[in-house]
Amino acid sequence: MTRLYIGVQAGVPLHATSIKGVGANGDLPVVVRAGLLKHRSRRYSGLAMAMDDRTRNRDRLRRTTFVDEQTWATFSEFKAGITGRKGESAVARELAALGHPALHDVMLADLFGVTQVDHLVRAPDAILVIETTTYGGHITGTVDGGEWVQHLIHDEVRHVFQNPARQNHRHYRAVEAALAGNDVPIAGAIVSAGSATFCAELEGVVVPIGRLGELFRPTPSRGTHGAAALERAWHQLVAAVAAAEPRREEHYETVRRDRNGLPRNSNESYDSTRSGQVGKGGDEAAV
Repeated sequence: MTRLYIGVQAGVPLHATSIKGVGANGDLPVVVRAGLLKHRSRRYSGLAMAMDDRTRNRDRLRRTTFVDEQTWATFSEFKAGITGRKGESAVARELAALGHPALHDVMLADLFGVTQVDHLVRAPDAILVIETTTYGGHITGTVDGGEWVQHLIHDEVRHVFQNPARQNHRHYRAVEAALAGNDVPIAGAIVSAGSATFCAELEGVVVPIGRLGELFRPTPSRGTHGAAALERAWHQLVAAVAAAEPRREEHYETVRRDRNGLPRNSNESYDSTRSGQVGKGGDEAAV
């Protein structure tokens, strides 16, 4: 019968990797080498200490790093801008895949100066004015309300933002003015490129990006207009966009003034809170 002998040196606990060879009589002597275990013990202890140091440093940074409100607001605006751009790019790609002529991130003049429009599309039976949102969480609000609310982290965090439908109404009016004299239908739409869910009342207003193609189904309310009339209107709209493009910086300056609470230029009296006029991407909260 083979016997197993266990010897422990220096009171160090057994370690599976310290088993040595078979004895001459067939017995299996197990010798625990204290030096080996001490070396490994020191190594693992060193790793644990290093991890503890990193944890303490992270905690110290959390406790001692302070950011003033203006810096945090600037960072949040920058982050929101990236999120908004990603959403608009996703919608632009979907529109390209659908094969309809479209313009993206354009300027249009209106009664209050110049406004920025996410997407203009020449659908088979209308000109579409699309506003893109890129929110996460759960969105509540009403179709006609001035603001919607974004609910995050089990409703522990909330963000209030301008009703995109009201914001897009200004864009709709700008397109209407640019196409004066053309008897073609114009339709506005809100497209969600984020992961947000919407309350029952808003589900019928916001179109998920995955269902973007539904906007191009024939709609009786748009009536029937000849392709030639729509083509003339589209070319007129393209020309209006080109004419307004040099005023882009004027638009950005107006947005900066609004956000910083500064007075507008004397010829600008439009209330941005009513129009929903915001900088690009600035209306996007956490995704």
